[in-house]
Amino acid sequence: MRYRETIIIISHDRDILNKTVDHILHLENQKLVALHRQFDAFERRRAERMLNQQAMHEKQMAQKSAYAEFVDRFRASAAKARQAQSRLKAIEKMDIVDA
Repeated sequence: MRYRETIIIISHDRDILNKTVDHILHLENQKLVALHRQFDAFERRRAERMLNQQAMHEKQMAQKSAYAEFVDRFRASAAKARQAQSRLKAIEKMDIVDA
C-alpha cells in the first residue's frame, strides 16, 4: 500500500485486489474504463450498470413493439396515417441499447 509507483495486478483473488487496488482499468465493449475505487465497489457499480442497461433494453424493445403494433394497425387508416408514419420514423431512429 505504501508503494507509490504504478503496478499492474492481474488476479482473481478479491482480498488481494481489495487491499492493494485503488484504481481499476476495465476493458468493456472494446473500450477502457478508468475507475478510482476498490474492487468490491467496482463490482457493485458494474452489476448495477448492467441491470440498468438490461432494463433500458427491455423498455426500448417494448416501446418499439408498441409502435410497430400501432403502425400495423393504423397504416391504412386515413385518419391515423400521419401518426403511423411518425411512429415508423421513430422506430427507424431508435438507438437500441445492447442487452
